[in-house]
Amino acid sequence: MAALAAACAFPGSSPSGADAGGAADSAVAIDASTTDASADGSAPFRFVDDFEGDLGAWTVVVAPDDEASVSTSFSNSGVQSLRFTTDDGGESFAFVRRTFPARRYVHIRYYFYFEEEPTTQWVVPINVRSDDGELWFGSAFYANRGMDIYNYVANASSGVSTVRLAPNTWHQVDVEVSGVVGDTRAELWLNGVFARRLNVPIARSFDSIEIGMPEDQVAADEREFFVDDVSFFAERPSDLP
Repeated sequence: MAALAAACAFPGSSPSGADAGGAADSAVAIDASTTDASADGSAPFRFVDDFEGDLGAWTVVVAPDDEASVSTSFSNSGVQSLRFTTDDGGESFAFVRRTFPARRYVHIRYYFYFEEEPTTQWVVPINVRSDDGELWFGSAFYANRGMDIYNYVANASSGVSTVRLAPNTWHQVDVEVSGVVGDTRAELWLNGVFARRLNVPIARSFDSIEIGMPEDQVAADEREFFVDDVSFFAERPSDLP
């Protein structure tokens, strides 16, 4: 995690770009059910959580002054979402982890909301771990309101998206990760628009996803953001190109 901890700096460019509007309605229903399958695909793989209940489906990991909790402040659907807050200064982290049987492909969709303009590389809303416990791919949200994809092992970034996310609205974020031999990559969509791709020529299986602000962070300012309607799929949703 040291590469991420250094001033929260993923490598990447900071091009200019226009604000992206709020996300369109997803074609995939959020039903708050879970079905985790084996790596060989012998059973359907699906996990969805709209955070209308508690966080019983997740492992919650927070620093002493930080928080990951269900909130009624904002929601993409229903009345609740997942709220993260981190303090300024020192080590700061707050995230939830979902573990599943190891597999070589997963598509992740979640909705992301922030109120204040970020002043630094702000948060890392999602990380994917390989089945040996190593951080593999992450996606960071920057001060210019763009996102990238980062591979920890190769120390490589896709560069920051030219699509920008506006404050005070919900944004649909899709991340697709493949560790299949001959197809090793991660791809990013923002509000249904293809934003970035990163190829890493190392095949790997994945068995956990973390949402929130990861460990080993040195926060330059206080941060608050919200996540809602998280879904993991065994294939790309049909509403994406």
